[in-house]
Amino acid sequence: MSTQTSKTKDKSTTLDSKLVKRFTIYLVAFGLLPLFLIFALLFFQPEDSMPSVAMLDNPPELLASVVYADDAETELGRFWKINRTSVKYNEISPYVIEALISTEDERFLEHSGVDFKAVGRAVLNAGSAGGASTITQQLAKLLFTLQKRDKNSGVSSTLSESSYRLLRLLGRVNEKAKENIIASRLEKRYTKEEIITMYLNQFDFLYNAVGIENASRVYYNKAPKDLTKDEAAMLVGMCKNPGLFNPHTFQVKNYRRSIALTKGIDMSAVPESEILERRASDSLRAAQRRNQVLYQWLKNSDKKNPAIKNTLTRAEYDELKMKPIATNYQKVDHKEGVAPYFRESIRAELTRLFAETKDDGSLKYARPDGEAWNIYNDGLKIYTTINYSMQTYAEAAVERHIKNYLQPAFDKNNRGLKNFPFSNSVSSETVENILRSARRNSARFHQAKEQGKTDEEINKEFDIPAQMSVFSWSGEIDTILT
Repeated sequence: MSTQTSKTKDKSTTLDSKLVKRFTIYLVAFGLLPLFLIFALLFFQPEDSMPSVAMLDNPPELLASVVYADDAETELGRFWKINRTSVKYNEISPYVIEALISTEDERFLEHSGVDFKAVGRAVLNAGSAGGASTITQQLAKLLFTLQKRDKNSGVSSTLSESSYRLLRLLGRVNEKAKENIIASRLEKRYTKEEIITMYLNQFDFLYNAVGIENASRVYYNKAPKDLTKDEAAMLVGMCKNPGLFNPHTFQVKNYRRSIALTKGIDMSAVPESEILERRASDSLRAAQRRNQVLYQWLKNSDKKNPAIKNTLTRAEYDELKMKPIATNYQKVDHKEGVAPYFRESIRAELTRLFAETKDDGSLKYARPDGEAWNIYNDGLKIYTTINYSMQTYAEAAVERHIKNYLQPAFDKNNRGLKNFPFSNSVSSETVENILRSARRNSARFHQAKEQGKTDEEINKEFDIPAQMSVFSWSGEIDTILT
């Protein structure tokens, strides 16, 4: 009886041991499954899904074309699809470089595209201890994966919500694997200086400011080499999220309208205290992000990070973190600048010129790849015979004549019109058609359409009085109009 019981216990123990062992194997296999997936994505990524060697050697850039005056230096204006102009490494303030490395990639000089130490830290802390993307990986994302994502957007719109989320997650994992591969290949082709310059030239800082050169001029009205430490920290801080940490948005955002639309109330019912609170909150967020960059810079200075050539002292940090957020914002627009009509004639002439062909049908003026030049993408430098000073005097004379004579005469003559400024001979129906056409061709209308709003909803929004600035020859007037 005792022997039988002992055998039963041995069998039970053996069975339990097998179950534990099997369970452990399943658990380990399940736990390692993500690693196997990542390994497969890294080592068995199809080459036709990756950028070609030629593309890696010549990364895609859409560059603004610049129109110069007769001195070949003074800028008259630009043609652009994306307002980007590239600058060289030595044309960028070293403070921008130090702030960027300190905040985004402390071991930038040590790794070969992928920072495995940062990856391990991010995995162990589930991302709560900071991200793991290097500057090179972020460049790979800017150059390749984001462009491909834009092309593929909307493909999954017919899927269920859960299927779409799963597909999106797998897509992001696959993107991350590609970024790692591309980053490693970029590191083999370019120096560290070239990589960080390419990244800063590619980043979109919003408000038609793509690249560090345009960001410096749009936000601070200066060349990138002249940026101060706190200005450099502010622009680098925007690299995390240019919309959330923007130093200009809170100064111009229509909080009254935003709050009214969110709450579904009339704009006149929005309390001033709530507007001030929202503005202060956004301002504080931008300041805190700048100060976080300054702190990372200080920390890396104290650690004597070899990548940091221009250190930040504790005294500088204590002083700079107390500075208010201040910008010298410069609006960038195709229509802005000197000689707009002349520049429009140049655009038409170049468009015609670049379309001309030889007798054999080939282009007379072609890029090295054989394609036609594009003034919006190819970063052309266009030199003209316009004298900037004389053009400025001429435009000032025209403005003075309109402001002091023509506009007052126009207002006096049309004061009694029933549909000012339209003539009484123009019917109310024609006036309404003109206004309807103006609404439909406005950027505001197209943005609302992209958000899925109906024509009726958009027209109702146009009837809501909103804060705006309107043109006058004596300067813009801030007012509230429909």
